[in-house]
Amino acid sequence: NDLSWWQCFYDEGPIPVKGYLGVLGTVGEYASIKVCPAPVSLEWSGKGYETQWAIADLEIKSNTAIQLGVEFAALRQGFYSIPTTVALKPSESFFWPTFGWSGTNDGSWSTPTTSFTIGNWWLPLQGVAKKNYDVWVSGTLGDIQDQAAGLYGTVVVFTVAKAS
Repeated sequence: NDLSWWQCFYDEGPIPVKGYLGVLGTVGEYASIKVCPAPVSLEWSGKGYETQWAIADLEIKSNTAIQLGVEFAALRQGFYSIPTTVALKPSESFFWPTFGWSGTNDGSWSTPTTSFTIGNWWLPLQGVAKKNYDVWVSGTLGDIQDQAAGLYGTVVVFTVAKAS
């Protein structure tokens, strides 16, 4: 839609005489993201090596090619932590984990956060679209004495960005 060739000039001649106005419009890159339900809840009996998981729905609307950043820490309560995994797959995909992405934070102090990015400039997560993804969050206990009883928490941060 390049109209840089368009010039301001007089058009003259016998009546009727016509003048022309070129019009350009630009739409900015935009996206929305919704995660439901929030928060999800995991509950363990306290028995050693028990795994619990929950699923949330992630809906993304975008008007350009995008990538998705995912960042999270292990579930924590003070000095105690529970190794935590976050995984995503397209909601319409029945093949898990063949068509999915995941990361695990082992809860060690040397790994405060885990992050991964889905999509890039040549293979974006999605283009101009509205799509849903399943988000699986799981935590696996260690031996009984490895974590104190009580409430643990973390936050998963999803960042929609232009595919690069």
